[in-house]
Amino acid sequence: MSARQKVLTARQAIDESITEAELQSAVVELAQLRGWLVHHCRPGATAGGHWATQIQGDTGFPDLVLARGRGDDHPPELLFVEVKRERTEVTIAQGLWIRVLSEVAIAACDLTVEVFLWRPSDWSSGEIERRLA
Repeated sequence: MSARQKVLTARQAIDESITEAELQSAVVELAQLRGWLVHHCRPGATAGGHWATQIQGDTGFPDLVLARGRGDDHPPELLFVEVKRERTEVTIAQGLWIRVLSEVAIAACDLTVEVFLWRPSDWSSGEIERRLA
């Protein structure tokens, strides 16, 4: 055996064989069993036969958003989750989202968290513009 070869434990070999899709499916199933709401944007085939996730905004957004309201044993929670294979690196765009969302999470004690239902009338009334100022 050369000095560069690494001997994997059984657990490491199993971990390395799990795909992102398999891990993500397991996370979604467990989260839903535990009472989380789960959001994921699935890719679809384009007319040219390529796979793409249709988004508007910046690329690299985490794969999953999980939210859970207050329970007997936990406060309200919001999670952003990027799912990767064992040795797969995040892209630059994914790393930027992870860094910025982590900074937001750290600042959460000073953070205003609000939830809105916005309609066209909120745009025409200037409400959206005022809130985003």
